[in-house]
Amino acid sequence: MEAIRAQFAPPKNQPRSISQSGFTLIEIMVVVVLIGILATFAVLSIGNRAVDDQLENEANRTLALLQLAADEAQLKGLQIGLHYTVSGYEFVVIDEKHHWSPYASSGPMRRRTWSQPVVADLRVDGQLITPAPDNPPAPPPSEKAEQDSQLDMKKSEDPAKDPLRPQVLLLSSGEMTPFSLDLKAPGLNSYFHLEADLLGRVTMQRMVFRT
Repeated sequence: MEAIRAQFAPPKNQPRSISQSGFTLIEIMVVVVLIGILATFAVLSIGNRAVDDQLENEANRTLALLQLAADEAQLKGLQIGLHYTVSGYEFVVIDEKHHWSPYASSGPMRRRTWSQPVVADLRVDGQLITPAPDNPPAPPPSEKAEQDSQLDMKKSEDPAKDPLRPQVLLLSSGEMTPFSLDLKAPGLNSYFHLEADLLGRVTMQRMVFRT
């Protein structure tokens, strides 16, 4: 019996079959690298999706506020302006002293700040507009007293010198300064393009960057 078993037993030095062998160190390292690459793509995809949603929300909000401001101008007989700044925008009106002032300090038409990392490019008549500073520089202390006494007069005489002078006008007649506003975010291959014509019609569409 022992002789029969010895006859059919595999040689001691015979290598194991592929199905019996384990993973080599190189194979394990390759798998780990592939898992890391897939995890990186998954994280980037989730991050880009969150930024894309944020950008879309910002674009929809801006569109809704522009339409609201246009309606307010017509219903109340106001000349409303859009004051575009480095960090955001606000709606302004001409007050009783004939200079521009914020339309509202609270409510939907209050001053707005772009949600990070959203950035905006405003164009009027095809020309890129440089945003106004968020906080206009104050006059030197030695000149402030003298300028305070003449400030209202100067603004009444020349509203163009007003620090809140808008780049876009929404008139009570329903007309509007033709402009375009592009809202973008780093890392995305698309952006939102808002455009208004002379008749006050504002449209929005998603655009893809040209390669």
